[in-house]
Amino acid sequence: LKVPGYDIANRCLPATHVGGDFIKYAHQGHRFYIALADVTGHGMEAAIPVVMFSGILDNHLQEDIELRDRMPRLNQSMLRTLQSRKFICCCLAEFDLDTFSVNLSIAGFPPTYYYDSQNRQLSEISSSAFPLGLRKDASYTTMSQHLDKGDYLVFCSDGLIEAEDPSGRIIGYEQTAALISSICGRQMTAQETLEAILLDLEKHRDNAIQGDDITCVVVRREKEEAA
Repeated sequence: LKVPGYDIANRCLPATHVGGDFIKYAHQGHRFYIALADVTGHGMEAAIPVVMFSGILDNHLQEDIELRDRMPRLNQSMLRTLQSRKFICCCLAEFDLDTFSVNLSIAGFPPTYYYDSQNRQLSEISSSAFPLGLRKDASYTTMSQHLDKGDYLVFCSDGLIEAEDPSGRIIGYEQTAALISSICGRQMTAQETLEAILLDLEKHRDNAIQGDDITCVVVRREKEEAA
């Protein structure tokens, strides 16, 4: 995927023939959106709410409102739509294509990893907010990050972080952060970075059965501006 000033790659690996993980891209003027979602359950049980959420999100992204207002509205829509005991973990990233800044709102989703290319440091952008459709009174914060040339953002669902090896040992947050930091330090394209992350994942799993959907998106601010 090509967006002015950015190199973007993604992969979604469902645990069954249909999955409950979800990626959506949207453009609105000088803003570009990436939405990742993970619905409770697997297979068709999760796939139907995914389709519903996709349509509702499309409608919401057509509204010209601030990100801080989008998540509460999405939460209210999900409370009206989802069945009892269903909820959606979500991360919504809003890129300002003029300023190379990104606003993020996270609802029960794993942290977004930010790699500072100049200082060769990885940090986590996270929130303890409830998933969508779970609590009527849930509140959602907006976090901001400027991206310099060569910087990365890596989004991944908990299916990656909780992937198990044959003995049942998960990768975990610490090892996930370490491998993402190491791979981003190699300053490859978004696609090459994504492939390297998934290769390390496969090495850890060592042919163990995939227990959950796995989704990963890599965003890299390009070092050279398009002519």
